Amino acid sequence: MIDYTVTVAGRDGPALSCLITDLHDHDAYPAGQLAQACRWRWTGSGTCLKEARSAISGAGPSTGPVLRPGSPALARQEHAARVIAVELARATARAAAAVAIAARRGRRAGQPVHPREISFTAARRAVIASARSASASP
Repeated sequence: MIDYTVTVAGRDGPALSCLITDLHDHDAYPAGQLAQACRWRWTGSGTCLKEARSAISGAGPSTGPVLRPGSPALARQEHAARVIAVELARATARAAAAVAIAARRGRRAGQPVHPREISFTAARRAVIASARSASASP
């Protein structure tokens, strides 16, 4: 795990960032080089985790204390769980879109509903409500 700060123009101060990696050879993969590569990757990509994280209230370093995994194995497990949770919410949105009734009026009248038209936040809330009520089906 690499903690580093990022300074963004127009912001009050630097923000703490964390990079989790399984590249353990410090000589072959210097921390500074990995931090720069991570910034480049996140700046240039619109990954599903980045998009979903922005839609989840209470997610992010400025929202309060962050629990850090105690080992690389736990970090991998946390990352896998986050990916699974995001994809579960997206699958819920796809399923909802598949059975949604097309609009009767407007520019999309009669056209099928696309999953991107289903709110990620609404899908996430539906998944959480289903899990809490134990009505989730396989």
